[in-house]
Amino acid sequence: MEKIEKLIKWVEDIKDKNKSSASALYVLKDNEVILEHYNGKHSNSDDAASITSSSQFNVASARKSYLGLAVSYALYESKIKSLDDY
Repeated sequence: MEKIEKLIKWVEDIKDKNKSSASALYVLKDNEVILEHYNGKHSNSDDAASITSSSQFNVASARKSYLGLAVSYALYESKIKSLDDY
């Protein structure tokens, strides 16, 4: 199984385990989109609309966790020097 297919399967497995209605995966490498994947619906109701690249969800404070993880990883990988530099 290709790496991208494994990544998509991993995200979909998490979606299913959490009983989430949808998942989205967007991967950039060298400023180029290498993967854009959307799956699911806006809610768990049968008549809910499917999600698209323009779908929006209320994620409340969850984005802080994702941003913190991304910044921490970028610091760890020396992709950015210090938060004080920005």
